[in-house]
Amino acid sequence: SATHGWTNTCAVTQDGLAWCWGENTHGQLGNGSTSTEHSPVQVSTLDGAIDISIGAAHTCAVKNDGSAWCWGRNDSGELGDDSTDERHTPVQVVGLTDAAVAAVGWWAHSCVAKSDGTAWCFGANWAGQLGDGTNTARYTPVQTQNLTGVEDISCGDHHSCAVLDDGTVWCWGYNNRGQLGDSSYVNRNVPVQVTNLTNAVAVSNGYEHTCAVLANQTAWCWGKNDLGQLGDLSYTSVPYPVEVALSD
Repeated sequence: SATHGWTNTCAVTQDGLAWCWGENTHGQLGNGSTSTEHSPVQVSTLDGAIDISIGAAHTCAVKNDGSAWCWGRNDSGELGDDSTDERHTPVQVVGLTDAAVAAVGWWAHSCVAKSDGTAWCFGANWAGQLGDGTNTARYTPVQTQNLTGVEDISCGDHHSCAVLDDGTVWCWGYNNRGQLGDSSYVNRNVPVQVTNLTNAVAVSNGYEHTCAVLANQTAWCWGKNDLGQLGDLSYTSVPYPVEVALSD
């Protein structure tokens, strides 16, 4: 599998190794240096990787033993190692031993879904993007409130979203463009349900917009739309889901 951030890309190969390339100012490639790389370099000391996610300047991965590992910029504790020290090779996220999927915010927070269906987040929290009911930055994972049955999780610039096993989507954090989808523009420090959206199977957060795919293979988006990023043939931002106008 492969994923990309603002200025770099990473991939996990079938043998459980992780490889990254591109911008490396904060060590987000995880190879022990801060030199930009124009071809893939192996992430140091990481094996058994099954999932990887990239932000603007930090990266996190989940291993097959359920542990989570992060590296790169750490100004707000977004690496989850109980520090704010920048790391150029992976460090283990404190207290997570049953991780299933990692999601990294575009800027300075991270979330992990555990196999028991709970969500745990760490890092910057000024807009409530950790979902723990506070606006306090956390250097180790805290549980996102009122979420069970999490099957997919995603982080945007300063907001986070999850799909639950009942097909609903819940979001929390910054909401200046309606990217939480709850028909408001109010920041939320606990999850709120996305309006009129059911049977979702996946969610993906952009900078200030969010999209979800439903079981019927339709796609729905909400939030900022100045460049047509919602795909509904308009440039109107909306705080609730609109269907993407797929071409035939």
